[in-house]
Amino acid sequence: MELFTTDKLLGSENWARWKWMAEGLLMEKENAYEVCSGDIVKPEPVPEDATTEARKKYDRDLASFNKGNRAARGIFSRTLDSRICDLVSMCKTAREIWVKLHELFEQRNKQAQYACQLQFSSFIRDPANSMAMHIASLERLVSRMTDLDIKPNDFVIMSKLLETLSRDFEPLKMSWCARPEEQQTLVISEDFEADLQVNDEQFLKKSDQHFFLKSLCLQKRKSTRKAEDGSFWGIK
Repeated sequence: MELFTTDKLLGSENWARWKWMAEGLLMEKENAYEVCSGDIVKPEPVPEDATTEARKKYDRDLASFNKGNRAARGIFSRTLDSRICDLVSMCKTAREIWVKLHELFEQRNKQAQYACQLQFSSFIRDPANSMAMHIASLERLVSRMTDLDIKPNDFVIMSKLLETLSRDFEPLKMSWCARPEEQQTLVISEDFEADLQVNDEQFLKKSDQHFFLKSLCLQKRKSTRKAEDGSFWGIK
């Protein structure tokens, strides 16, 4: 029995991620992706006076289509939320389902991408939020961007975070910018904290700054978009 662990399609909010995963599942099955893309279509019935060779070709083409169509529809039935299933319930073939899903969510996804990019570019810190809440807010925003197939690199994300910090964090900003490019990742080595202590012994005395540094310095493992424990920043 095959296990389908792909997140179910809920709507435009996870359309880009679901589509990428669904394409992978379809490509694993013979003819499934080709049926959805329209490269393999259901053949037209041959006339009664068709030649034996024409009938054999029709049977082969129909078998290829049916095999891919069944596999693709099976994948869709397992990876579509019940509400999405209702929207495509009138579709007869996997190709019709695939086209309908694109009509429903592709344009919405582009609009959502635009809105999310605007939100990222204008992201600032709410003065009422603690540093923990501020980092969590940016983490959620970047997670939504990833779901929409927007993938800012580590440098862009960290630059945005530093940009939102107050003047009290100038030593951190200066130290960060002075580091080699290969060390400007979301997971910072512990010596970064030592650098800051040398530059400004008073820097760690404020609770927000202390939390910020500890959040970034706890882990030494290589930076990834999402850590194994599910934490975006690679911290527990």
